[in-house]
Amino acid sequence: MRHHNKLEPRAKKAHKELDDDGRSAFPIEMPSEDSGDSNVQFVEFRDYRTEKLLQAPSWVKEAEALFLADHRKDRYSAVVAKELAGNFADKMASKQKIENLERKNRPLGTVIKNKKEEVTRLKNEKLALQAQVDAIPAEYVRLEARREQVNHAADAARHEATKVEEAARDTLKHENMRLSEDLARIKRERDDYEEWIKGAPLPKRVKTEDES
Repeated sequence: MRHHNKLEPRAKKAHKELDDDGRSAFPIEMPSEDSGDSNVQFVEFRDYRTEKLLQAPSWVKEAEALFLADHRKDRYSAVVAKELAGNFADKMASKQKIENLERKNRPLGTVIKNKKEEVTRLKNEKLALQAQVDAIPAEYVRLEARREQVNHAADAARHEATKVEEAARDTLKHENMRLSEDLARIKRERDDYEEWIKGAPLPKRVKTEDES
């Protein structure tokens, strides 16, 4: 059973590198355990080319199992194995690249999150300040009404003080007039008594309101 024709050119090239048993003379490319790639899981499997137990990434074992499933080791096996292993390697490299980018961008994500929180906080502060600004006209109206109320009370107090002052002035005026009249009466009586002492008769006096 032959593979698809698209493998023919690579199969012919690989055929030159097959050993006497039809096994591949070049190894499948794979990272070593000490390569520092912690994301590659290593497993143990038997390399059919050397019959040795090897430690290799799990995708190599999967590739080995795939192309050996039909128990054939023809001259196309090396090409198929290398292609499958390459596909798995590309997949793992892409995954590793994505993980590296995620790790690299994680701090940037934190920065973006912090910036968004800062923007939200500033928006809330702006809304609070806007509410205070919006409340200024209402506060102004309230203070203006209070000022009018105080002015009205002050006007009322001044008016009341004026009334009291005028009443007090009138009272003092009348009291002064009464005292002046009493003083004049007392002077007249004194003069009458002085004349009486000299021998003149006392004049008949009219009783005042206080005496009556």
